[in-house]
Amino acid sequence: MWVSPLVILVVGFVCPAGAFSEPTVESEVRLEADAKAGTSASRQVQAAFGVDAVESPDAFPENHPGVAHILIEEEAGFGAYFKFLLHRDLDGDRHKSRAESDRQRNEIKGYAGSEEGLKATHGQVARYRWKFRIDSDLKVSYQFCHLFQLKGVGGKDVNDPVLTLSAVLSKGEPVLELRYWKGRGAREKRIELARLDSVKGAWLQCDLLVKCGEHGAYRFSVSSLDGKTIAEVSEDDVNTWREGMDFARPKWGIYRSIRDGVEGLNEVDVVSFADFRVQELSGWPKSD
Repeated sequence: MWVSPLVILVVGFVCPAGAFSEPTVESEVRLEADAKAGTSASRQVQAAFGVDAVESPDAFPENHPGVAHILIEEEAGFGAYFKFLLHRDLDGDRHKSRAESDRQRNEIKGYAGSEEGLKATHGQVARYRWKFRIDSDLKVSYQFCHLFQLKGVGGKDVNDPVLTLSAVLSKGEPVLELRYWKGRGAREKRIELARLDSVKGAWLQCDLLVKCGEHGAYRFSVSSLDGKTIAEVSEDDVNTWREGMDFARPKWGIYRSIRDGVEGLNEVDVVSFADFRVQELSGWPKSD
């Protein structure tokens, strides 16, 4: 059960059925990989999220063109999925080449040109669901490596995301963590969800619920596909907005810093994603 206003972390707990009453789903945007469609991964993302939704290195002639960085693959018993790749020595950040950048990005996103269902506005309750798998050989550093971002568009204070799901070194150990920024000048809150080695190589399900506002709330859970909860985090009466923001939008992929160099990183690192759902809800769920 979610408890507020404290942050809680539950490991190895199975949520009871019907723990929350569901509000009405007012809109939904879906993105599912289709290995038989005959179109590329980027085209499938663009069809759901918009023509400028792909920020992969091959989308920019100054970066790493000619090599697809998002692929569609299929796995028996699971189905089709999007495979995201980053090349340690070749990939940069959008219009910046590897030589010009201290970070690397291979992401898909909602943006101003996306349909309204991908843009959460002030006072709105949004829900984001997706599956992902961290490659068993993925290497991380002490710098950021975000696999998901909830980030604002508009205003003067949108450099910091609202929430991220990140894979990093913490006290010498690779971990999966949730990061939350409450606003300008504030240090991020970092909440360890799991040791990275314990979740690598397995498909996981994420569920994020956000009430957008200065006195907002969020709930996040990550679980195995058989329904076993790995971690849950909840906070009420927290700032999930930024002054002057037009909307909040999701971003998925691999976005990492290489500011301290690439020692210890693989030549190619992989994270896979599947079954994206973005919903606008009529209200905040209440506990039964």
